Amino acid sequence: MEQKEKTGFIYVLTNESFHKANWIKIGYAEDVERRVRDLSGTSVPLPYKVYCTYEIPRINGTKDPDKLVHNLIQLLNPGLRISPNREFFEIDPWDAYDMLSAIAQMHGRSDKLKLYEVNESDKPEPADEEYSVESLFPPKTEIALLFNKISNVILSIDNAIKPKPLQRYVAFKKGEGKHCNIVCLWPKSGWIEMVLNVKLGSIKDESGLVYDISNRQWPSAQYALRFNEDTDMEVVKNIVKQICALKKK
Repeated sequence: MEQKEKTGFIYVLTNESFHKANWIKIGYAEDVERRVRDLSGTSVPLPYKVYCTYEIPRINGTKDPDKLVHNLIQLLNPGLRISPNREFFEIDPWDAYDMLSAIAQMHGRSDKLKLYEVNESDKPEPADEEYSVESLFPPKTEIALLFNKISNVILSIDNAIKPKPLQRYVAFKKGEGKHCNIVCLWPKSGWIEMVLNVKLGSIKDESGLVYDISNRQWPSAQYALRFNEDTDMEVVKNIVKQICALKKK
């Protein structure tokens, strides 16, 4: 009788009690549900939630495959690890999912990658508190210069568009309510992710700069654009105009 191949799972966990909303835990377990129960019974006040898992075969000579992912993250950006020798990282869970998705595609194992139902805390959040642009894009920094550049373009398109700083991003709204967002600017390391508040197939982009973020399961924001110093401003302007036109319908 052929012996079944032993497998395990690299997992990404979120927890609403983490100090920051973009803190996640990346680990490895052969039984993820049991691992989550064990972790949730420790000192954290709220239970962990599974964001995604990637099933992999047992790697000979490697006790903890998740350490390979940890090392990859540290090579790309050493500042993302919250504490040395711990499994916690300052990364949005969907970015960790995208990284595992790229690894899965390289190995022809995309069917082994599972995205769980997105938790409310993982979606762009409304806020009752007052937040500031300066807290997200500190003055006299390169990221602030980028923000000013793209903000000026967005605001020049329609006088009714107003910026609204929230906890983790600045929303540009036309009117009130959660469905009035045009775009949202998320600060990244040396660039800005411009999340477009439109559904798939609703805008045209011949530049190839717009990419699909529907895997994040945000119902009204399914595209994004990476903005840096070299981004064509005419492309940005055209995209925002298209979204504004859609909001009028």
